[in-house]
Amino acid sequence: MAFKGTLPIWAWVALGSFVPAITWGPAYAMLAQSKRQKKWPRIPVRILESGVFESKYKGWTKYNVLVRYSYSYGGLTLESRTVYDDGRIYDSQSDAQAHANRYPVGSQALAWVNPRDPAKAILEPGQSTFLIVALFITGLLWAAFFTCPFWLPLVRKSR
Repeated sequence: MAFKGTLPIWAWVALGSFVPAITWGPAYAMLAQSKRQKKWPRIPVRILESGVFESKYKGWTKYNVLVRYSYSYGGLTLESRTVYDDGRIYDSQSDAQAHANRYPVGSQALAWVNPRDPAKAILEPGQSTFLIVALFITGLLWAAFFTCPFWLPLVRKSR
């Protein structure tokens, strides 16, 4: 049976509510995670390795920063490679190298360590502001699209 007519109002409201929740939920989770990480204790770390590695996928070349560092926490000596938590990659090797150069081998830096799981440490807590804003705007656009059967007639009447 072919679909005829428009969606019922409840379907538009459901879609208009559900889609922003899908995008705003992860955005909120990223902000909350960033706040939690910034409350972790800061500890000194020693940089053991610092550089850039190249990854190729379907003809695209991307660059990632690799920093390996050691630290002591709670009587344990641990190592980590987490610089940031947002999956950051670079299009340019020079941009990635400039970031890696902030952590020269043999130098000391400060990292945040998860007190509940000391094996998790991070040099730069926080999330990509661009990604959070993009998720929020995507949610707004979807909400506007799915609620247009309600506001579009009002706009047309006002003309």
